[in-house]
Amino acid sequence: MAVTYLAAHDAAFQAAYLVAALGVPTVGWILLIVGLKQRSRSGPQPHLKRQARSKPPAGGGSSGTKLIVIGAVLLALGVVAIVGRMAIR
Repeated sequence: MAVTYLAAHDAAFQAAYLVAALGVPTVGWILLIVGLKQRSRSGPQPHLKRQARSKPPAGGGSSGTKLIVIGAVLLALGVVAIVGRMAIR
């Protein structure tokens, strides 16, 4: 299938689309997993003594929230692109 795409008249466009269609969801998954790991690491530890809580970060959200949101958006966009491409063909 990839050989057919690359042998087509608009090979550069097809190759770029394949890279984007597979790369965007992959980056989304990576960001989502990294964000979830950061968030779980920064959560309360039951075996540690409770210390005075400091102010939350200036960003407003907890650690990893931005990565989770960006990862979910990229993953959704990638899925929409793949499903849209399948609907066209």
